[in-house]
Amino acid sequence: MSVIEILATIFLALIAVLFVLAYVIAPLIAHRKFYACANPQIRRLQPDELEPGAAEFFERMRAPLGRLGFEPSGDYEIPEMLEGQVMTLRAFVNREAQESAGLALLRQWVPGGQALTTKVLGFNTEYEDRRELGVSNTQEPVLYRRGSKTYEEALPGVWDVDSLYEVHRYLMQSVNPALKKWLPGPADELDALRHTLLKSLDTQVEAGAMTLDSHSQLYRVTWKGAFLLTWVQLWPIKPLYVWRMRRRATALMRRAARTRQPA
Repeated sequence: MSVIEILATIFLALIAVLFVLAYVIAPLIAHRKFYACANPQIRRLQPDELEPGAAEFFERMRAPLGRLGFEPSGDYEIPEMLEGQVMTLRAFVNREAQESAGLALLRQWVPGGQALTTKVLGFNTEYEDRRELGVSNTQEPVLYRRGSKTYEEALPGVWDVDSLYEVHRYLMQSVNPALKKWLPGPADELDALRHTLLKSLDTQVEAGAMTLDSHSQLYRVTWKGAFLLTWVQLWPIKPLYVWRMRRRATALMRRAARTRQPA
């Protein structure tokens, strides 16, 4: 065996070791350090309290949402819902259609003091039996099993508001039309937002991915959740998962377009 072949073998062996270590160490770190707050401190913001990046993002999306009948109903900040994360949210409502939309700007601080910024747009409809249907353009893989009364679809990276809403309306056709929609009033919006955040975490508890520590008032990941949380973010699982999400999204958009009423 030549020197080049020996060096190549050593290099490949090192890559394999690092690959295995990533799939072992990442879950260990997540199990020890990842948490979500069971008592989120949601603060309603005044217009002058929005930082420039969030204000520009929200105002840029206001017109296309307005054309669909959605008007802003409030700006909120949710610090440390997840460790190291701050969420700034603008809620929109369409009172006539009894539907809601939301724009979220998430900043996740990582070691070194830098912040990773993620922007998300979503539509949501809730019914009187607390069934929920939502569509968003999140590019993150869906980490855990959804609750039986919660149905969500992701169209990764789709920022065309009309296309996203068209899929949302298309999916609503699968819901019994006799069911009445439910939309919180202005005075109940903050409590409804808190309920939605905690319900998503309770769903993960039911799925065995998280557990509630009542003493510290924190949701912590189980070993099952730690492996799901980290493995879905690693190569080659994440690109395969995102490819699958994009393929499903394309099919959904095509089916929704076929039901479009002629102008």
